[in-house]
Amino acid sequence: MYLLPCPNCQTELTVSNAQAGDQLPCPSCGEMVAVPKLGQLKQLPTAEPTPDASTGQARAAKARGMSTGATILFSVMGLIAVIGLVIGGYSGIRWSMLETPQTSEDHIASVRQAVTEVEPAMMVREFEDMEKLSIDLTAPYGYKRDAREKAQWGWSAVVGGGIGVLAIVVAAAAATLGREDKQVG
Repeated sequence: MYLLPCPNCQTELTVSNAQAGDQLPCPSCGEMVAVPKLGQLKQLPTAEPTPDASTGQARAAKARGMSTGATILFSVMGLIAVIGLVIGGYSGIRWSMLETPQTSEDHIASVRQAVTEVEPAMMVREFEDMEKLSIDLTAPYGYKRDAREKAQWGWSAVVGGGIGVLAIVVAAAAATLGREDKQVG
C-alpha cells in the first residue's frame, strides 16, 4: 500500500498496486485523484499499518489457520494415513486374490478316500519303502502354506488400514485443536 497525496487538499490516500492508473475520489474533498502508473506508484512512500489495525489483522490471520505445531502434526499424520491406507489396500487386494481351495478337513477326507481305494499289500510295500529311505515329511502341505500366506496378507491389510484410519483421526484432531488454539491466541 502506498500513500498518495490529494492535489487539492493534501489528504493522503492509501492505494494498492491494483489501483495503478485508476482514478479515486478523495474522501475529504471529493475531488477525483489520478493514481500514477505502477512504476511511479512504487516511488511513493508506503503506508504503515497502525498498531491497532495490525493486531486485528494478525488475530484474523491466526483465526483462519492452524498453529505451526498442529500443521506439522497434521501433515505427518496425513502422510502416515496415506501410507497406511495404501499398504492396507494392497494387502487386501493380495488377500482377496489368494485362493485356498483345500482345508484340513478336505485333506483328511481325500486321504481316507485314497486309503480305502488302495490294496493293503500296496500300502505295506509303500510303508516299507519309506522305512528304507527314511522319508520324513518336514515341510507343511501346500494348502497349509497357502492358508498361512493368505492369513498374513489379511493381517497386513487390517493393520495397515487400521493405522491409516487412526492417523486420519489424529490428523483431524490436530486440525481441530490447532484451529481452536489459534482462535484463543
